[in-house]
Amino acid sequence: MKAEVPAVSDQEKRFDAGHHLPSLKKLVICAFVVTVAALFAWPFFATRWRATVSGGAISNHHRLIESDCAKCHASPFRAVPDEKCTSCHVANPHTKGMPELVSAHPEFKLRCASCHKEHHGEASLVRQDSQLCTSCHLRINKLAPKTAQPNISNFAQHPEFAVLAWRGNTSTLVKARLDEAELRDPNQLKFSHASHLGRKGPAEKPALKCNNCHVTGDDGAQMQPISFARHCEGCHAIKFDDRLKDRFLPHGDAKKAFVFIKAELARLYVERGLELANAKSLAENPDEEPRKRGKKKSRSTLRDRPLTTQPESAAGLGIDAKKLDEESRDDELALFTTGGACFMCHDVEKLAVSETPNQPRFQVLNPRLPVKKMPAARFDHDAHRLESCASCHGNVRDSTSASDILLPRIARCRECHADPGKPAKIDSPCLQCHQHHLPKELPQ
Repeated sequence: MKAEVPAVSDQEKRFDAGHHLPSLKKLVICAFVVTVAALFAWPFFATRWRATVSGGAISNHHRLIESDCAKCHASPFRAVPDEKCTSCHVANPHTKGMPELVSAHPEFKLRCASCHKEHHGEASLVRQDSQLCTSCHLRINKLAPKTAQPNISNFAQHPEFAVLAWRGNTSTLVKARLDEAELRDPNQLKFSHASHLGRKGPAEKPALKCNNCHVTGDDGAQMQPISFARHCEGCHAIKFDDRLKDRFLPHGDAKKAFVFIKAELARLYVERGLELANAKSLAENPDEEPRKRGKKKSRSTLRDRPLTTQPESAAGLGIDAKKLDEESRDDELALFTTGGACFMCHDVEKLAVSETPNQPRFQVLNPRLPVKKMPAARFDHDAHRLESCASCHGNVRDSTSASDILLPRIARCRECHADPGKPAKIDSPCLQCHQHHLPKELPQ
């Protein structure tokens, strides 16, 4: 049997506090309504209401549009769509394949903001850890089945470095791994590091060192291109005729070499002819004022001296047109064949003899030197300045051909660099050597 509950009198109810308060259910409902109303009302009354709903400080890259949320946000409290990003930012070659990749793999839910994180203040917009790259490159064969890139999970699994080079006689650059057998770089130059390093130049110049030719730019990162005027001419000025010891062939345009040689020889013949004619003039006019002792007539004086006997032809000045042409051709031949200054450093081709006068009979094949051998990577020479050149380019002193590729293998880099967290190694995430957005299309 249930116990009977005694009845509560009206007088007792008046003194019971719980009888006059609302139920707990009503209190919870009221509190929820007030909280929601406050959340919606607060931004309209706060002094800096945008800061109230902001996800965080804007990076410096987007500071100019900080007050215009609609520039990025299509609607409140929604993720930024990719279309908002591409309306300002042009996708470069590395990201042009992303739309196709995203549509083919919707399970990844990839978008621009997956890698570019805003509202973190001055922190980088791009993730700096290696997962930025390995999240895709770990399974790149599945994401992009047509790619030639191998799967890469970390630096320890990174394949051998790839460089730009030519194979055979092709005129197109290809990407080749440094571990390929007998990899060569036929760049149409002839140069021996072995014959230059440690050798003294003319006039007892100091022995050559690497930094006599290889100098970094103002940023200290990349090496400047080699220049004949800066790095070669001091020892290898181009002489073309023993009779013109103070005249040198300008470097850079082999097609103009013959015309230059012929002009210089013609000037030589004219000057000699003038000297002979003036000597004859002095002999025929002994009363003419003699030259003052210790003073020589300049070339302009020789040319301006009046002649008593004017030559009737160029032969009168010692010029034989046929001989001039033959001697000029001899000098040209000496330059562009075995033992010649041009042939010594360049690949040379012989041209067909032209009926047009003063046409060159040889051409120099332009050197094929890419600005960067590893365009997909970046390297800072200044950061490695405490290392000797030979510590990375170890076989350079034994190199006798310009087609030798003297870049270090990845094993050399792994002696100092490793994935983050490895003891006694330099933390080296992907972005230390690579850019996420590559500057241009690269050969496969």
